[in-house]
Amino acid sequence: MGSSTQWLSLVAPILAQRGGNGGMPHFDCPEDGAFGGDSDYIGAGLKPIPLRGNVGCVDAVPLATRPTVESNRGGASRPATNIYGPMEAGFTSDNHECLGDLVVPAGMYTQLAEAMLHAIDGCEGREILDYCGGHAMPYHYHEKLSCLYADDATGHSTRIGTALDGHGIYGKHVDGGLDPLDLDACGGRVGVTPDSAGEPVFYCPVTDTPPFTMGCFGDESAYPVTVDQCRSLYDGCQSAPTVVTTVHGSGQFTLECPCWDSRGSNVEGQGMPCFLGNEGNCTGALSGASRSGGAVSTAMTGCVAAAVLFV
Repeated sequence: MGSSTQWLSLVAPILAQRGGNGGMPHFDCPEDGAFGGDSDYIGAGLKPIPLRGNVGCVDAVPLATRPTVESNRGGASRPATNIYGPMEAGFTSDNHECLGDLVVPAGMYTQLAEAMLHAIDGCEGREILDYCGGHAMPYHYHEKLSCLYADDATGHSTRIGTALDGHGIYGKHVDGGLDPLDLDACGGRVGVTPDSAGEPVFYCPVTDTPPFTMGCFGDESAYPVTVDQCRSLYDGCQSAPTVVTTVHGSGQFTLECPCWDSRGSNVEGQGMPCFLGNEGNCTGALSGASRSGGAVSTAMTGCVAAAVLFV
């Protein structure tokens, strides 16, 4: 066991990581939406996404509906051009003062990071993303992107942006206004889009669950990418999982591994984790007594052997 201050020092090196296996940190997407991809990724086939920084940029048409966002701390508005992957860089009291000496470590996806915050006294109800799924400076989207697309006459969602590999990022629906059932582990599919002139193409629809936009870069030749193929791209996926606990329950999670199976787990063989409240169908649910405070008091003592997070 150790103090929360000691725990902070253990996690700090994780928070300092940049780029991940994908390598490319943040860059400023064009403010006119004229992004066609990056030469290091276009035509390169199956590749990891950057775990920090852009996986793509917003296209010109949707960008015109929301070119900038106002700073919530005052000052000039910020370009709303950047699309990131699912992983967060971590949070400390510099981001959310209610954390005190506790931290949310890097390599958690946004929904899980927020659920961790909600279990800390004083952090209940905190939202880490705005209504359209973005935040921070430089401003970037992680999830939803719901203010940037609509469904066309067929029910298929319109295009939002372009990934580093040149493939399209679209809203969440396919023809008929349905959620797609054929996404691979990268989050991609092959099908006809509103702007593909009737020809099937590889593209990534936005999803309500991680990876939200994409977990890796794929293409028609690699589709469908399996979870094992996705995990083989990332050093983090080869690491031992850690136990994550929230007020909902607990489960194992592998830091810096953006590859989820059909049960919503990035840990092989786990089944559906309970840390987001999937009670009755999940592995690792907490007892009522634990939910009422036991898990939080364990967190405050900083028990490193027991779990990566304290909530």
